[in-house]
Amino acid sequence: MKKQIPIESLRIGMYVCAIEAQWLHTPFWCHAFLVESKEQIAKLSKYCRRVTVDTEREVMLAQEVEQTKNNNIVIKAKSQERQRTAYSKHKTMHSCRTVHSKGVSVLNEIFSDVRFGKSLDTGAAKHVVTELTTHVISHTDAMLYLAQMRKKSNCLAQKSVNVCIFSLAFGKHIGIANKKMLHLGLGALLHDVGMLYVTPEVLAQNRAFTVEQRQKMQRHPQLGVDILNKAPDIPQDVKDIVLCHHERIDGQGYPSGLAERKMSLLTRMVAITSVYEALTRQRSYQQMYSPIEALQYLYSRRAAEFDERLVEKFIHALSIYPIGCVVETSSGEIAVVVKACNESRLRPTLELLSGNKCGHKLDLSDRQYMHMEIKAVMSPNDPRISQILEKLAETVL
Repeated sequence: MKKQIPIESLRIGMYVCAIEAQWLHTPFWCHAFLVESKEQIAKLSKYCRRVTVDTEREVMLAQEVEQTKNNNIVIKAKSQERQRTAYSKHKTMHSCRTVHSKGVSVLNEIFSDVRFGKSLDTGAAKHVVTELTTHVISHTDAMLYLAQMRKKSNCLAQKSVNVCIFSLAFGKHIGIANKKMLHLGLGALLHDVGMLYVTPEVLAQNRAFTVEQRQKMQRHPQLGVDILNKAPDIPQDVKDIVLCHHERIDGQGYPSGLAERKMSLLTRMVAITSVYEALTRQRSYQQMYSPIEALQYLYSRRAAEFDERLVEKFIHALSIYPIGCVVETSSGEIAVVVKACNESRLRPTLELLSGNKCGHKLDLSDRQYMHMEIKAVMSPNDPRISQILEKLAETVL
């Protein structure tokens, strides 16, 4: 509805559709406009005493302004939420990376002291396990990613921390009690402490061991227990893991050839996680396995070398496509698995490692990516991805 009002009644937000003045005699290029400021009203009062306003247009414009404002609020809120999520993920990864690196550093110092004849620092080792446990329980995917995507290294501390992470994630999955989680983590962290007394020449061996070298290598579990026996407050569960993690279900392991019934649950778990870690690490005497190849290896030896039910549960814990697994998608991109999907294990979250969208994340369980599938799992020895993996490991650690 249009009505004429005195200029004194004009307010911000009203829509002027005509004024009592000829167009050429005013500075306004159009005599139909929305009043947006007091300055406009003051300028109008110099050229006319009355104006015609359109109340319907005023309401419509007010609604449009309100809708635009609401849309902007929603857009801003979504943008802020994305920024908060991105910051939270960055903060989480930074925290996990710090804990991982600190754990390796502290364990290196502990091992160095042991090499020089000092007693193992139980308190420092337990502190490392406590920190790792807290982060594995809260940020399982991030910690598994760090354990999987590391540089080529045979550093005893680094591989021990990674076995600890795999074991804690495994323990979380099957519901190990909190106290036993500490024992599991500590046993995994120290499982190869006896390797400190194995000569460097044997450790650097890049071909099949001689009988004598194999005998020296197979002494390391007992050497590890000897170290723990001199340290204070080491639970028996931890000593069992250190002594028996190379024993096998069929009795063909070492040092004592124990069969399944004589091996504790925690020992059988670390027997699995330590082999998985070794297979997925670059070693001078053996090609590196992809995460899925390592799981296939364990599965093929279930019930013979490893506890069958625990192997299956470990596969469930890491998922069909484990975090750190490099894959090729149906559209030809190379990507790394960064997050498992519990609802659909065949559709994890990927981070692209090639193409124009390198670094972009794809949640294959999301409707917009349902057309995409994992075409193949790539071997870490594939020349197409060796350099990619090296660069990725550098950014991670």
